[in-house]
Amino acid sequence: MEENKQKYEFEKDKKTYILTMSIIDGKFIKIICQPKNQKHIYINQFSKEDLVKINPIFSLFNNIKQIQKEFEKCLLLQKVTIIHNRTFFQIYFYIEIKKTEKIPLNLIYENKPNKNKNYNNILTEIENEIITMEKEQELMKKKINQALSEYDINNNKIQENNIVNNNINNSNSKNKIMYFNESKLKNKIKSDIINTFEEYNLLKNKLLSKRKYKISHNIIFKLLYKSSIDSDNAKIFHQKCDNKNNTLILILTDKGIKFGGFTTQTWEGQNINKKDDNAFIFNLNKLKIYDVIKANNAITCSEDYGPIFCGYQIFIYNNFLKNGGKTGKANLNYNIEQDYELNNGDILFNIKELEAFEIIFQ
Repeated sequence: MEENKQKYEFEKDKKTYILTMSIIDGKFIKIICQPKNQKHIYINQFSKEDLVKINPIFSLFNNIKQIQKEFEKCLLLQKVTIIHNRTFFQIYFYIEIKKTEKIPLNLIYENKPNKNKNYNNILTEIENEIITMEKEQELMKKKINQALSEYDINNNKIQENNIVNNNINNSNSKNKIMYFNESKLKNKIKSDIINTFEEYNLLKNKLLSKRKYKISHNIIFKLLYKSSIDSDNAKIFHQKCDNKNNTLILILTDKGIKFGGFTTQTWEGQNINKKDDNAFIFNLNKLKIYDVIKANNAITCSEDYGPIFCGYQIFIYNNFLKNGGKTGKANLNYNIEQDYELNNGDILFNIKELEAFEIIFQ
């Protein structure tokens, strides 16, 4: 039996827990949770089919390893709630897929039998908990089905409008409806920050214009670094991104603001500014691009910090999931008209996710 273990220690509600998660033969997730410095443990094992029964949202994943990665990301981002009493234990993972879903995993208490306990009462409590959860699950299924139905209705309306517009523009041509869904977008860019084709096309078209390419040319977004997977240490960022030309930085704040920057320069160096006539920064919520003004100071490289776009328009501290970053005033090095415009008027921001991509032009 092949078992690959990962151990995490985290705090919730002023209590410390040790959670061990392992993949068994690539088919099962085994989860063991133990309050620190206590002997009793909570344990269970789940297949992909088990997890789909818990919540249909798991059907979006192709295999058990993908599900494990989502759990690991939730643990790193502290998206975990612990509820337990002496006999029953629950872990809630907050999985972000389109919208936040609360996924309950029930772990049954395992310890040496205690003759003083009334196990009939214990079983009754557990059965009541299961009945309550089944009702909650049915309600969640109804909400998911309703959301999917509304999505299909809206999508059909969009397709009908496309057909009408195409007929008006060219009545003799065949109507071709281009429908992009979330999975197709994920094939183009493995990002948890970019989630619409409007955002994707804004960046793609700008990048192509820097090379004076036509829109028909192709761009590959190669993921170099992801903070929720690779850690938020500046040294790790530089290990993965230094010596790479044409890098795109994407930032998601805890308030849902999405912005970043692009440079053709590399990120290695200690406290030096680099020239880049092709650098730009952007805000995806506003769908706005800001070109560089002072090309000699397009970016700053420092192994002690994350990516810095000069004039402190974007400045990322070390351990940035904890320490965050800050934005700058108008017209320092980029053509931003209002102070701290990237971050909706605020100087400081907390980071929920940071991604770095190498842009490959074809």
